[in-house]
Amino acid sequence: NTLHLTEDIFKVDLNKYLKAGEIVRFMWASPDCTSHSKAKGGQPRISGLRILPWAVYRLCKQVLNITEHLPECLIMENVEEIQEWGPLDEQGYPLPEHKGEDYQKFIGCMKKIGFEFDCRELVAADYGAPTTRKRWYAIFRSDGRAIRWPKPTHSKGGADGLEPWIPGSTSLDLPALGKSRF
Repeated sequence: NTLHLTEDIFKVDLNKYLKAGEIVRFMWASPDCTSHSKAKGGQPRISGLRILPWAVYRLCKQVLNITEHLPECLIMENVEEIQEWGPLDEQGYPLPEHKGEDYQKFIGCMKKIGFEFDCRELVAADYGAPTTRKRWYAIFRSDGRAIRWPKPTHSKGGADGLEPWIPGSTSLDLPALGKSRF
């Protein structure tokens, strides 16, 4: 009973998929992160990609308008730098004096339509994934339930009695290195 959409987030019409009174229990959104990431280095940002969180907001409002209920739980994932999301200058570079302004506006709008909110920066390896990438995770709830975060199951070197981090090499098919999967 899970709906997976592979449509343009700016063009999707949820009226095709939802009806009045229906409850959306869970929604996941991972807007493109390349124009927020420090991995972009000194290159200019692409403003069209930086607005993708607003498409998530628009979809939540669409769900509300169609079903008369917000999604009960929405999780968003992105690079930690999304918290610094702000306006760009004419050349596409972030304006340091406005760091975080667009992020705060987005969070404020999500709260205004009825979501409770919390966010954390988590390292996937602490939860058993074979990557040490740190990411920003946000939980938005509209169902009155408390926002709860998982407890880490792993740690670097197995510290604090937890399982050790899983090496990334466990996910690689090393004998097939250099061969096309296709």
